[in-house]
Amino acid sequence: MTHPYIAALDLGRERDHSALALVERRVIPLGFDPVYFCQRTECQVWLRELIRFPLGTPYREVVAGVSQRLHTAPFTGRTPLVVDSTGVGAAVVEMLRDTA
Repeated sequence: MTHPYIAALDLGRERDHSALALVERRVIPLGFDPVYFCQRTECQVWLRELIRFPLGTPYREVVAGVSQRLHTAPFTGRTPLVVDSTGVGAAVVEMLRDTA
């Protein structure tokens, strides 16, 4: 079974905020489908938390905030983190890997 939560980080600094979105993936059973002979399901994604860092927040503080949030319930464990790694993002991804 996959982890029910997913974290997504968008990086900004001076003109755009860095933001962390924490979403929950729910698979809802819809019953048996006699035509395809399988269980029907629906996938829903619920926004559970949105953290917007102040403009000008240094990336090391963003990394510390993300790491801290992902190490508290209910996001502890193996919550996948998706990061926009364009531009400065590659260096931030390296910092995030060091905190894992």
